[in-house]
Amino acid sequence: MDGQTSTGTLAVSLGSKLAVGGTAVLNGGTLEITGADSGYVSNAHTNVLTASGGLTGTFGQLVKDTGVVFTSTTINYDAQNAWLDTTGLNATTTAAAVPKACSTPAGSTVTSTPRDASASVISSRT
Repeated sequence: MDGQTSTGTLAVSLGSKLAVGGTAVLNGGTLEITGADSGYVSNAHTNVLTASGGLTGTFGQLVKDTGVVFTSTTINYDAQNAWLDTTGLNATTTAAAVPKACSTPAGSTVTSTPRDASASVISSRT
C-alpha cells in the first residue's frame, strides 16, 4: 500500500480538502496551509483530508505560508478524517491556484508530492 512519505507535503488552502475514495496513509510529512479560498469563513473546525476507506498515521508537522496566522492550532484525527482546530485565524493570502476540492475513486490510495507541487498525486490500486 502506498502512502505519504515522511518527506511528502499535502498543501491545501482553508476551505478546501482532499477527499480520498479509498484509504489514506500518513507517515509523517507536512501539512501545509497555503492560504484561504475566496469567501472562506473562519471556522474552529476545518477538515483538510477525508478518506472513506480509513485514515491511518499522522502528519509530522504543520507549516503555514506567509499571510496565514493562527493564534493557536492543532491537527486532529479520527478513523476517516484529519482536521485543524484553530483560533485567531488571519489568512490574508487567497489560494487561487489550489483546487476547491479534490477526490479520488474508491479503492485508491493517496501519495503526496514534493513541496513544490500544490496538489497531491493519486495512485489507484489494482
